[in-house]
Amino acid sequence: MNKEENNIQEDIELRNEEINHIFIKTPNWIFRWGLCLILFIVVLFIAGSIIFKYPDTISASFIITGANPPARIKAKQSGRLTKLYVTDNQNVSENECLAIIENSAKEEDVYYVKSFVEHFLKEDSLCVNLPIKKLELGDLQTIYLSFYQVLVNYQQFKGNNYHNKKIKVLKERILYNMNYHDDLQKQLSAKSEQFLLKKKQFRRDSSLCYSKGVISEFNMEDTKVDYLNARLNLLATNTDIDNLKISMTEMQGSLIDVENDFIEKENSYVEQIKSKALELLAEIQTWEMNYVLKSPIVGTVSFNNYWSEHQNVIVGEDVFNIVPANNSQPIAKAFLPITRSGKVEVNQRVNLHCENFPDNEFGVIRGYVKNISLLPSVSDNITVYVVEISLPDRLMTSYKKELPYYPEMKGKAEIVTKDLSLFQRIMLPFRKILVENITD
Repeated sequence: MNKEENNIQEDIELRNEEINHIFIKTPNWIFRWGLCLILFIVVLFIAGSIIFKYPDTISASFIITGANPPARIKAKQSGRLTKLYVTDNQNVSENECLAIIENSAKEEDVYYVKSFVEHFLKEDSLCVNLPIKKLELGDLQTIYLSFYQVLVNYQQFKGNNYHNKKIKVLKERILYNMNYHDDLQKQLSAKSEQFLLKKKQFRRDSSLCYSKGVISEFNMEDTKVDYLNARLNLLATNTDIDNLKISMTEMQGSLIDVENDFIEKENSYVEQIKSKALELLAEIQTWEMNYVLKSPIVGTVSFNNYWSEHQNVIVGEDVFNIVPANNSQPIAKAFLPITRSGKVEVNQRVNLHCENFPDNEFGVIRGYVKNISLLPSVSDNITVYVVEISLPDRLMTSYKKELPYYPEMKGKAEIVTKDLSLFQRIMLPFRKILVENITD
């Protein structure tokens, strides 16, 4: 019995050794084919990593807008909207008044003064009626009263008519003296003739008296007196003419002085009035900038956080947006971070993922890099380059769907840079280490 058990045990051990030999010793053909398969897979992977390339992308935020972007109307002062002149989606013209922020002035009075001053400066004439004195102008009251006072002073200056009256009197006196001068000239002519006759008679009587004794000495003296009187009258008339000429010269000088004084004072008033008018107009424009919300362009007004009167606006916040009318082809502006920005070049493809339209449903808009800013700027506290992206004529997506244009559409842009293979990407770190450790 024991012998049979031993034989069975030996037989089992012998068979186990044969089985172990089969499992332990791998056939050569399996080993060879396995190595070939592994080598083929490695070669295939390396070849694929070298041959097949895929693009490298750089992400950036973007905004789509028109060539003329929407105008944001910001509040320059905090306060309540006392007047709201437009409604949402209303078409507005350039410089149209949209709303007025609460202030100490009455807008009707301010615009009355503005119209008066603009008309005054446009006509360039001081022949105007005085404006209303009692107006509610708030902070503009002081400068307005100063302007009003110089107008009053000028009106009084013109109303007194002092210079014109004096000029008229002087001209009348000069004219009278000129006529008097003509009369004296006539008298001088007559007295000259009379003098010549008396002189001739005196010489004739003197000759007869002394040479022939025809005329007595008494008569001779009478003739001499007549001669001397004629001479004195002639000299007196010449003196009167000379004095009259002096008087006329003095009057003409006085006339020139009065006319110059009138011109200087009138010019002084004119300069004061125009200076005050320009100063007042500048203050009105400052008031408008602070309290009047105007549309800078032609377009459609869009309400955001404020839509009715009596709402309180906060300085610096957007009160309205004006969407330009007939906007041209939309353009995209991407804000590219400095990191890896050197890889971006003109004409590179850009995929735009709009937040408004999910790309898995609508697709992406494909554009191209048109321009890159030379210098970086700061946007949302991040230093970026501004990249201009050209878009297709219509906002057609990769799914052949045309997207409607909404002002300032935002999203994520993927700029496709140079294609790199997997092998190149793996080798780049080794290349960096190799180059950095090579010494000349």
